[in-house]
Amino acid sequence: MKIGYNFYEINTHYEEAGGVDSLEKKAEFVSSCIEAYKVRHAMKGADAANMFEKEGVLDYLIDGYDVLHTQSLEYVIDEIELYIKKRGAVR
Repeated sequence: MKIGYNFYEINTHYEEAGGVDSLEKKAEFVSSCIEAYKVRHAMKGADAANMFEKEGVLDYLIDGYDVLHTQSLEYVIDEIELYIKKRGAVR
């Protein structure tokens, strides 16, 4: 599945339109990652969100926001899958 935009472009658009604070940007980024992950894996949103919390993906996304949000959503989801795999989670 190709998702053809990145969060840097979205954030730049928001900043030009009057701005949003950092917390809102990170919340939108995490939310979009959960949505894309659940679609790719045919999961319910709540299940994906719970798994992100359980496996430390939420912290990974927030801690890595400065770099990750500049990448395509497809790339970020690939990185999440690699992160989960390295932690030994099944999915």
